[in-house]
Amino acid sequence: MNCPRCFRDVPHHAAYCLHCGAHIDSTLVTPKISKNTSILPGAIILSVIILAIGVVVGAVILSKSNQPVISSQGRETNFNVTNANANVPYQRVNRSPTIQQQPEPQANQPNSLVLLSQVFEVSPQQYFTTTFTVPNSGARIVGRFQAVSGDNIQVHILGPDDYSNFEHRNPFRTYYDSGKTVTGSIDLRLGGGTYYLVFENRYSIFSKKVVQANVSMEY
Repeated sequence: MNCPRCFRDVPHHAAYCLHCGAHIDSTLVTPKISKNTSILPGAIILSVIILAIGVVVGAVILSKSNQPVISSQGRETNFNVTNANANVPYQRVNRSPTIQQQPEPQANQPNSLVLLSQVFEVSPQQYFTTTFTVPNSGARIVGRFQAVSGDNIQVHILGPDDYSNFEHRNPFRTYYDSGKTVTGSIDLRLGGGTYYLVFENRYSIFSKKVVQANVSMEY
């Protein structure tokens, strides 16, 4: 046991401390705790053995996990994580076909024939003529004209008989008559036949006219 004053070892049942002379009351004396050092080496050895067994068992389990296992169907099944998808069967995915939108059919575009596209002069007391033929199915005559020099011009579209009367200064009928104008447009539907597009300046005595015209036939 230990002395309550100096805490040194004293014999069991001693009345006084051999070191400091203090009176020892057995009821107040702290019993001496013996240090059993024989248990510590055994515990260390046991821990080492358990650790070694754990390492060996873990190595065995790891080696077996990487070995292929033969399934009931006779195919190898590999449990390696890196090859987990190696034996996944191919799955066919049915995809609906892509439907390409077909362009809407365009309406038939009419054929176009240029009848006149130029700048020309019409002298006083004279006229300028372009002859054209319309197919039997008919055609549309469209265009514009302008007197770029001179005060005005007069435009006619005539059939063969009326054109002959026009040449001889006789009365005639027209399919189109612009009257005297600086600028004008043509939009006329004609049946099949021969026609004359006339730019007239016979009413002018001294003035020369310069005309720009763009006229075409659609059929």
